[in-house]
Amino acid sequence: MDLDLGQVRAFVSVADQLHFSRAAGDLFLTQQALSKRIKRLEQTVGVSLFTRNVRSVQLTRAGDRFLPYARDLLATAEAAGRALRESLPAIRVDVWGQVHAPTHVLRAAGSDTTLSLSMRRSDAASTGALRRGELDLAFVGTLTAPLADLSYEEVYREPMAVLVHPDHPLGNLEVWTVDDLRHTGIWYPDLSAVPELQAFFHDYAKDNGIDFTVEGTNLGLRDGVALMRQDPARVTVLGAEWDIGDEKVLRRVPLTPTPAYSWSMAWRKNDRNPALAALVQRIRQVVRRKGWLDLADNPAFVDGPRRG
Repeated sequence: MDLDLGQVRAFVSVADQLHFSRAAGDLFLTQQALSKRIKRLEQTVGVSLFTRNVRSVQLTRAGDRFLPYARDLLATAEAAGRALRESLPAIRVDVWGQVHAPTHVLRAAGSDTTLSLSMRRSDAASTGALRRGELDLAFVGTLTAPLADLSYEEVYREPMAVLVHPDHPLGNLEVWTVDDLRHTGIWYPDLSAVPELQAFFHDYAKDNGIDFTVEGTNLGLRDGVALMRQDPARVTVLGAEWDIGDEKVLRRVPLTPTPAYSWSMAWRKNDRNPALAALVQRIRQVVRRKGWLDLADNPAFVDGPRRG
């Protein structure tokens, strides 16, 4: 019996979900395409694998008996693919910076192939390296002009929050609003070395009528936190998930509406590396499973200034 692994994978997904629409979403298929795969598999094996009505989907007795073997087939195929991918060169990925969302995305997605990571901290630098063939995948933020020879796919909307000293007059607020920031203003160190972040924060302040002050050299996030610890008058906005160490003084407080920095993965359209394709697919799956783009449905969550 010549079984199509795509059809077998469709069968296992429906068996796990007992719901055609959810299974189609997990496989990035339309429900019609998924139904066709199941029908062709049933034609190949010669029996019905599911009973379906308006309200429910259930495995038939034959489907229940076939399921463990179907899982074994997929596991064997994955093991074979992993063995091949492990023999390939490392995938070169630029994650932009150490404390930002791309490293979180990669950790959650995992990879069977060795990854070689870099941190160029600039969209222009990483896309240039992609085009020269020095990278296989890069994470980029605000896009002023997407390049025609690269594919882009949004993967994460990184929420922002307020960082404030408890001795500040508003330091005890549990949630900050834009009006609060209009009252206090925002302080930033010099962010010219990271132009995309600089544009994001400055545009957020300007678009919302918030005064901002740029003062001090940017020596890294921990240094900026230390400067704020010394001066309770300073208030800033930063990533709600950025690692600021074991901070025991400053408070990171939710901001509503919540601005978000949009991250996309980018790769060359003509890249046919199967290991890269597998990594991209894993990232897509974890993005969907974690709901990282669903925050847009929350009225308290809005996209921050984004170009392009």
